[in-house]
Amino acid sequence: MFRHKNNEQYMKWEREFHVYEHADTNDTNEWIDIGRINEPAWQSRYDYESNIISHFINENDMKTILEIGSGPGELSKYIHNKVNHLIEYDLVDKPLAKKAFIDLGYKGNFFVKDISHNLDLDGLKTSYDLIICNDCLEHLFSPSAIIQKFYHLISEDGFVFISNPNWRMGHWFIYRGLFDYDNFNYFMHVHGFNLKYSFPSPLQTMNIPKLDSESEMSSELHTSWNHYLIYQKRELSKN
Repeated sequence: MFRHKNNEQYMKWEREFHVYEHADTNDTNEWIDIGRINEPAWQSRYDYESNIISHFINENDMKTILEIGSGPGELSKYIHNKVNHLIEYDLVDKPLAKKAFIDLGYKGNFFVKDISHNLDLDGLKTSYDLIICNDCLEHLFSPSAIIQKFYHLISEDGFVFISNPNWRMGHWFIYRGLFDYDNFNYFMHVHGFNLKYSFPSPLQTMNIPKLDSESEMSSELHTSWNHYLIYQKRELSKN
């Protein structure tokens, strides 16, 4: 047996990738300035994402929605304006995000929770038709724990919408490789969700060749800035 002494390497990784700076709840001042949500690029993105989500809500007559890592709720505003029936919309994020949500007068119920390691279900509904997780999972220390909670919160015919950044756009991830297309779909499958639909982003990245962990990725997603993925709950084996 060889005992590896790689504490130095671990510390190097932490310095290089700024691990503790990027965990979702470590930046408590993230929403002290909400100006970015009014930038044209972000407004265009919210409009595009809400088109996908609201169409899916309308088509499936969904009534209960939960958005995790919602920020002040800008995406929810767009969705409320586009759905054709009454929905109950819950949001989860940090205290400053809730303050902005209240100041902006957005609709819904906002819950302040620390989601970096787990999701406290206190106050949330027992079941949701749709859970939205938009550019959030990659910032969390325990994405597996969060997805396990999703499984218990989703109705029997429910779905999860996830915006997964393409690494080619230079996004930061705590767990490099987990969010590569094939790996992430397998991750979701073992947690009880199968991919049903995928949508590209209108924004494009550099054309860098596929990795071995992207063999199932379509050509339209190859250089897509984000991958918009909709997963359906499946029955987990009881064995």
